[in-house]
Parts: sequence; C-alpha cells; structure tokens
Amino acid sequence: MSVVPVQLKRAGHWQPAVIRFGTETDVVRISKWPDFLAAGAIGTGTAKESADYAKDSVERWRKHLSRGRAAGTPKEYGDLIKANPKDDVAILLVIEADWWAPGDLLGFAYLRRTWADSIYMEFLAKHPLAAYKEPPDLNVTRVTEAMLVGISSLMDQIEAPHRPTWAWWEATAGSAAAYGEFFAPTTPCDLVIVSAKELSNCRNRIIHEIWPDKDLRVS
Repeated sequence: MSVVPVQLKRAGHWQPAVIRFGTETDVVRISKWPDFLAAGAIGTGTAKESADYAKDSVERWRKHLSRGRAAGTPKEYGDLIKANPKDDVAILLVIEADWWAPGDLLGFAYLRRTWADSIYMEFLAKHPLAAYKEPPDLNVTRVTEAMLVGISSLMDQIEAPHRPTWAWWEATAGSAAAYGEFFAPTTPCDLVIVSAKELSNCRNRIIHEIWPDKDLRVS
C-alpha cells in the first residue's frame, strides 16, 4: 500500500485525495490540531471531536511506538507481525490533498491490528477546519467513505497467514447513519463489525457507484 487514491467533497464539489501510511512527522502535524480550537476558533461539535481524537491518537501512537509496536510503512507492519504474531500493532492512515492547507493533513484513522488479526479503528477524524460549515470552501465531507476504502485496501494487501478477516469500530451518534448506508445494523447499534469481504464490497460500491470518477482504481 503506497498510496490509495480517493475522492472527497469540498464545498459540494468532488476533489481527489490520497490515503497512505502515516509516520511520526504526520503525528506531529496531528498533535497541532487542537490548537485550531484553542486559538479561539468557534467550531462545530465535529470540530471539537476531531481535536479530541487527535490528542488521544497521538498519545496512543507514541505509547505503541515506545514499545516498538507502531508501523509507519507496510514493510514495518509485516516485519512486526512476523517477529511477534500475537502483538497489537498501531497503524496510522492519513489523508492528504494538494488542494488542502500545505503541509497539513486532511484526515486520519488510528487503527490497531489485534492479536486475533482483526483491524480495530479506534479513531477517525478530519481536520477541525474541514468540519466547519463556514466558510464553505473549507467544509470537506465523505471522509468516512474514503477511509473505508483505505482500510479495505490495507486489509487486502496484508499477506497470509495474517491477513485480517474482520474489522470493527464504534459508531458515534453522528457517524452511525453514514455506516448504516453500507452495513446492516448490529446490536448494540453503536458497534460495527464487518468481514473483510463485506468491507471489500463496500469499497467497490463506493468506487463504482458513488465516486464520480469511474476510472479511479485502488492501487
């Protein structure tokens, strides 16, 4: 997984972006997200949530990194699993785009590969400024769909015997409806558990039925 091309909406218009593995440099960028709120900007609840998720993800990533359990590249991920097949491994997937703020990220997902070869998405967030309704040229949507494509691509490219067969995460009150468009509800309704096959089907639906660029293919 070098980069995965995705599509997002900015001010109602589709724009290209990419998803890739995150590194410590990206963690530093994410650590500054709360500053956009601390500086006095008044954002939506989603913007505050993004800042909180950024802080928590940075803390967890660095904790895993200090223990040698964080992967910044696909090779690092494979090497860690081969060395310790039952270890949890932290993964950061980030979204970046040329049309977004230079030197900053548009979104991220903090993932954890569990000892059972599942992918657990602990946090998914877009930049606090991208969550604002005003000015409209900053508002970015469809980040959840893009990240589902990225996670599915990651799972597909992990070599056997440790290729993940399940992914799971908690849906918030604000994100439950978005996930409900693609996956059957579970009990309790705040928990989403999907097989790799279901996630792959979701990815194909997003690429071929929702994104306007029908020639886009995940690499």
